[in-house]
Amino acid sequence: MGSLSGKIHAGDRVFAIYAHGGSVPDNSGMAKGQALAVSGTCSLVFFILTRPAWLDFWSAYLNLGPGAACFFRPAATWAAAVLWLGALPLWLSSGGVKSPFSFYQIKGKWRLDPYFARGHDGGGFGNFRILFAAGAVSMAASAWWAGQRLDFQGEYPLCRLAFSGLSVSLAYYAGYLVFYAAWEFFFRGFIQLSLAQSLGRYGAMAWQVLLSTLLHWGKPWPEFWGAVPGGIFFGLLALRTRSILAPLALHFELGLLTDIFCARHG
Repeated sequence: MGSLSGKIHAGDRVFAIYAHGGSVPDNSGMAKGQALAVSGTCSLVFFILTRPAWLDFWSAYLNLGPGAACFFRPAATWAAAVLWLGALPLWLSSGGVKSPFSFYQIKGKWRLDPYFARGHDGGGFGNFRILFAAGAVSMAASAWWAGQRLDFQGEYPLCRLAFSGLSVSLAYYAGYLVFYAAWEFFFRGFIQLSLAQSLGRYGAMAWQVLLSTLLHWGKPWPEFWGAVPGGIFFGLLALRTRSILAPLALHFELGLLTDIFCARHG
């Protein structure tokens, strides 16, 4: 691909510029194949490590008491997300190895800004504030609806002791927030924003939606199928803002309110 010219204006964090002296590497061929293989492998390993049967096996093997066993499932899930959806992709995209994600380096120094800063207007898809407000209302309504259903009440919260005290709840949902940060970084950042160069933005979105939906296998059916429009909407927000902050905020809202409504009605 050719060189990109221009200046980085204050507050303007563009996600694919100024790598390697101002040129963006070509992400086609083997590079694209590597990107697809890495994202698919990380997703598969995470899926295997977070299966209930696997977590129950380790809980029994470690001979955990009832309280510890309750927190073990979510804690192990969060740890797997941090490693396989966060740390490993973060290392790859930081230039730890030669990878198609190296265009996140800006003037030779890699930074998190392209993932977490709001960035400039990505264009299209309507007014950001309206989209975000509509998303917030939709997440709250979906969580309330889920809280009325027995299948969701049997699934959430992952640990019923999460609401046993204020300090416990704060620690528990701090862990949840870290989990969602790793999730959104992987799907809407590492996969979608990175692969937009080689697959096109809609091709990259389709890939992240497919993987994120498959990782919902085993959840209540409305959640599994709802991951498709959810992944599309979060993907559009990431493209609109060139950041994962908006999808992260809405996804965390959905998880938190679903736990609250399920615990209240369950």
